[in-house]
Amino acid sequence: MRRYVISSFGILMLLVVGFFPLLGFAGSWVPSNPLVPACNTGIRNGTLENPCGWEQLIVLADNILKFFLYISVPIAAIAFAYAGWLYLSARGDHSQISKAHEIFLNVAIGLVFVLTAWLIVDLILKGLANPSSYISVLGQP
Repeated sequence: MRRYVISSFGILMLLVVGFFPLLGFAGSWVPSNPLVPACNTGIRNGTLENPCGWEQLIVLADNILKFFLYISVPIAAIAFAYAGWLYLSARGDHSQISKAHEIFLNVAIGLVFVLTAWLIVDLILKGLANPSSYISVLGQP
């Protein structure tokens, strides 16, 4: 009976820890929005309606970036919870404690890497998407 309660509690904690990071993104993430923006929706009189262009490419790159960011945070939270579970259930076993420390460190490094990559790519995308941010080269507009 005790083992059932512990495993149920562990599963509940994994679900809670994996769900709460999604609440922080609830204002900006809408799963019903398509990943690929709608363009080239049809042909009228031999020309494409709503042709794909630079704006749609930037929107696609931004959507893919947000998609991977939204996936990586809950995965990191679940990995942190698993490492915490290993640490708490070690009962003095040094190999299990060192394994938990290694998981904590690797997940933290990975999360910093993902967030830094997101910041760099987001800044580049915002610079490419805003025509007024272009730098004039040799006096050319």
